[in-house]
Amino acid sequence: MDNYENINLAEISRIGLLGRIRKELIKENLIKNIELTDKEKEFAKNYWLKSNNINSSDQLDQWKRENIKIDNDLEFIISREFKWSKWCIDNFNKEIKDYFQEKKSFLDKYIYSIIRVKSEGLSKELFLRIKDKESDFYSIAKEFSEGIEKKTGGLVGPTNLNNPHPIISNILKESKTNQIWAPKKINEWWVIIRLEEKIPAILNEELKIKLSKELGEKYLKHKLNFLIKD
Repeated sequence: MDNYENINLAEISRIGLLGRIRKELIKENLIKNIELTDKEKEFAKNYWLKSNNINSSDQLDQWKRENIKIDNDLEFIISREFKWSKWCIDNFNKEIKDYFQEKKSFLDKYIYSIIRVKSEGLSKELFLRIKDKESDFYSIAKEFSEGIEKKTGGLVGPTNLNNPHPIISNILKESKTNQIWAPKKINEWWVIIRLEEKIPAILNEELKIKLSKELGEKYLKHKLNFLIKD
C-alpha cells in the first residue's frame, strides 16, 4: 500500500473498480518479500493452467492475447497468485481448523431426492405411497413431480447447502440417510424430500488453501475499511 496515495484512480473509480484496485495494492505490499523456489514456480504454473482450464499452447496463446501485453506479465501474474496463497497459508494456518468447523455444514455435499407438486392433497397421497412402499420415489417423481427434477427421477446433487432453498437446506442439515419428510409448503409448491447421502467435507490441502484465501480476503476488507476511515 506504500504507493497508494500517489496513484491516480479517477478513471478506475469511474468504472467501479476502485475497491478492487485498493485491495490489490494492499496485497502487493503483503507479498512483496516472498520468494518462490523453482519447484514452487513450476507448481504454480501447472495449478494456474488447471484453474483457468488451459490445456494447450493454443489456448494459452489465446489467453495471453486477450489479457496481457508481454509474456513476462504472465509469469508475474502466476507467481503473484501463488505468493498470495502462500502468505494466506502462513498467516492463517492456526485459524483454518476452527474456520473449517464453522463452515463445515456448507462445505459438506448432499445427494437428495425431491418431488414438487402444487396440490397439497396429491403431495400427501404420494408421500404415503412412498412411505408405505406402494411405489418407489424414482417412479413417483418421474410420473408426478412438476419441477425440473422430474427428468432425473427426483435426484439432485451432489450439492452444498448454499444452493437449495433455505427451508430445503435446513431439512437436509437435520436429516439422516434415507429419511423422508412429510410434505412441506415452500412458496407455491408442496415438497417431499428424502436425503440419499451426505458426503462430509475433508480438510485436505486444496480446501486449506481455499479457506486460507477466504480468510485472506476478510483480512483485506478489514484493512481496506481501516485505511478508508483514516
